[in-house]
Amino acid sequence: MGWDVQLQPIYTGPDRTVKVKDRFAVCRTDRLDQADGGQLGVVGRDYVALQNREAFSFLDPVIGEGAAVYHTAGSLRGGRRVWLLAKLPGIIKVIGEDITEKYVLLSNSHDGTSAVRIGLTPIRVVCQNTLNLALSGMGGVSIRHHGDVVRRVRDAHQLLGMVNESFDQVGSMMQQMARTEIKSDRLREYFEQILPTPKDEGPQKAKVHDRHNRLVELFETGIGQDLPGVGGTVWAGLNAVTQFVDRESYTARNREPLNSIWFGEGERIKRLAFETAAKFSGISLN
Repeated sequence: MGWDVQLQPIYTGPDRTVKVKDRFAVCRTDRLDQADGGQLGVVGRDYVALQNREAFSFLDPVIGEGAAVYHTAGSLRGGRRVWLLAKLPGIIKVIGEDITEKYVLLSNSHDGTSAVRIGLTPIRVVCQNTLNLALSGMGGVSIRHHGDVVRRVRDAHQLLGMVNESFDQVGSMMQQMARTEIKSDRLREYFEQILPTPKDEGPQKAKVHDRHNRLVELFETGIGQDLPGVGGTVWAGLNAVTQFVDRESYTARNREPLNSIWFGEGERIKRLAFETAAKFSGISLN
């Protein structure tokens, strides 16, 4: 993660001597001698490159105060996206022995596809499944690659108080889900809203039907569903979806499953599952 990026001019024309106006390639400096020149993406003239050490330094003052602990960091797709996970003190006690820990996730892209994002990532201890609220707008922060982006990232540590407040709200929502029973017909409706069944007959319809059946199995026998107070609730339905996404469908068929689980289709499904679980529990997200 110690590598830098820099903007390189782009040339076109028969002899590759005509400079493309207002467009630049973002390249890794440790791979400039590679066949592809270390290129990660193409951006416009207003794009401000943010180095990994600059993006991640926003947590340093918080770490120094003992208000968080660095956990893991990594890169995806050759460095096009980088991320850092930090653990916050305290836990969310949903019901009985069912505990969720609090993390802050920072991600940054070097291909111009997304802003710097900072937000919530609760992780259920019993199975380590993520609920992926980090990029859903709940307590999240989005910083675009324009202007004094470095200063704005460093100032973001001031928002950790808001993050903790948001975690309190999320914990209350989880507890309400665990207090809300769900019957079989409503459970099928819940899964249908998350993974809608195609109207046309065919292989895709059968595939979605199989997924619904698997979700029902995970609702009944998934990891942690046997903890006191969990079974038969909307909370169990949500956790069936998170186990399916994190441990089965989106890990078995992806070269980089974490990219889907945190930033792609898996993240979208889990975010929808959380929002739908809130609705089924009588919780307003407005």
